[in-house]
Order: sequence, then structure tokens, then C-alpha cells
Amino acid sequence: MCLFQNELIAHSQSEIIRKNAVIERKQGQIDQFNKKIDQLQSKEGGEEMGPLELQVTTLTRQIKDTEHRKQQLEQYWLKEQAHLVCRTRIISCTPYTLTILYYLVYSILALLYHSPVSGVVLQ
Repeated sequence: MCLFQNELIAHSQSEIIRKNAVIERKQGQIDQFNKKIDQLQSKEGGEEMGPLELQVTTLTRQIKDTEHRKQQLEQYWLKEQAHLVCRTRIISCTPYTLTILYYLVYSILALLYHSPVSGVVLQ
């Protein structure tokens, strides 16, 4: 019986060692999770938050970021509209400018050939 008891004691000791290793590994995981919780709490101002509160905070932050992006896009749109108006004005002035340019060229040519300018009417 002494041999059986020694084997039982040895087996029990090896089981204890194995279980202690499992416990230490799981304790390490718990420590890592606690660090993550502490980091999240410090991000949120030290408040402990549930999953729904955390989701509300995240969505609120996303809404603020989206509103900021919307304002940037509105400013860009207004700037582009100003460029469009400017270019539209340039294009709308072109026929009148061409008419004046035509009249000036015609007048210069008429002066060069010493003939009176006639038949040109500005619109």
C-alpha cells in the first residue's frame, strides 16, 4: 500500500502543479483585461460605463466628427460656387468683349487704310 499511496501523492502533486499553471495563465488574462478596462475608463473620464453607455458615447463622438466634416464640405462647396459664378460672369461678358474687340480691330484697319468707319454698331 505504501507504493500506491506514493503514486497517489505524486499524481496529486502533479495535478496541483498543472492546475496552478492554469490558474496563473488565467490570472494573467484577467490582469490584461483589467488593464484594458482601466484604459477605457481613463479615456472616458474615469467613469465606468456599460456597453450601451459606451455605444452612446461612441455614436456621439461620431456625430460630432460627421458634423465637422459636413461644415468643411459646406465651406468647400461655397468656395466652388464662388468660382462657378466668377467663371459664368466671364463667359457672359465674352460676346460683348468680342464685339468691342471686333470694333477696335475694324477701326484700326479703317484708320490704316484711311477710310471712314461705318456700319459698325455696338450692341
